[in-house]
Amino acid sequence: MPLGRAAPTPVFEVDQAVNIAIKQQSIKRALGTVPASLHLVPVDFQRDELAEELRRAGHDTAHRTFFIWEG
Repeated sequence: MPLGRAAPTPVFEVDQAVNIAIKQQSIKRALGTVPASLHLVPVDFQRDELAEELRRAGHDTAHRTFFIWEG
């Protein structure tokens, strides 16, 4: 999915806050803005509840979701 275009499918990028900040800067530099369909979700994996952070970012559990978990 090209991030430079409006995408009908929401994308949630979950990572540590420092990494999210770097990704956000890189995307803004490349595209001028972060696309509305891209949700950058900073999470402290030892402290935060992943489901709650996703909910706060706009994830709706009523919709089917495909997760890719990389380490």
